[in-house]
Amino acid sequence: MVRHSGFPRDKGCLKKQEAMEAKSTAENVVELTDGGKSLGEIRYDDAYFIHAKIKLADDGDYEISPVGFFGTKIRVTKEGSKIADLSMNWFGQIVIDFEGGKQYLFAAKSTFSNVFLLKDQSGEVLIQFNSKFNWGKFLCQYQISAMQTEHALLVLLGVFSANYLLATMAGVTSGMA
Repeated sequence: MVRHSGFPRDKGCLKKQEAMEAKSTAENVVELTDGGKSLGEIRYDDAYFIHAKIKLADDGDYEISPVGFFGTKIRVTKEGSKIADLSMNWFGQIVIDFEGGKQYLFAAKSTFSNVFLLKDQSGEVLIQFNSKFNWGKFLCQYQISAMQTEHALLVLLGVFSANYLLATMAGVTSGMA
C-alpha cells in the first residue's frame, strides 16, 4: 500500500479498480464512488471552480480557496491547517504540493484531450481520469483508473484540478479569485 505524508495511515485509500467514478450529482456537487460506494464529494461554492469543500466519507472536511494577491495559488486546508497547495505552471499543468514535500503533477494527456493524468515526482502515472461531458445537463463525469492504491483526497484533488483546467481553458476563471 502506498503511503503519502499528510494522509491518515489507512483511511480513505483506494484499491486499484476500474469502477471508480466522479459524477456531478447537482450543478455544484461532484461525488466520488468506488463500485457504487460513496467515498466523498466536492461541493463548489461558486460557478468558477475555485472555492470548494471536499468531504471524505471517512476523513472529514477540507476547504479549497485561492491565496495570494492575485489568487494564483489554491490552498487546501483542514481545520485551518495547510494540507496542500495547487498552482498552475507555464505548461498548463497543475502542481499539487503536499505538506511534507510530496509533489504531484496533474495535466491533460495531450492538447484538447479529455484524458487527464496525475503523476508522481518520478513521472509515473498514478491515476487516469477520462472525462465525459453531458451537454444536455451541462455536467461532467469522470471514469477513474488508479494504477496503485491511492488516497481519496488525492483522487478528489485530481477531479478538482480537471474541473479547474477545463474552466480555465474555457476562459471562465480568467481574473477570478
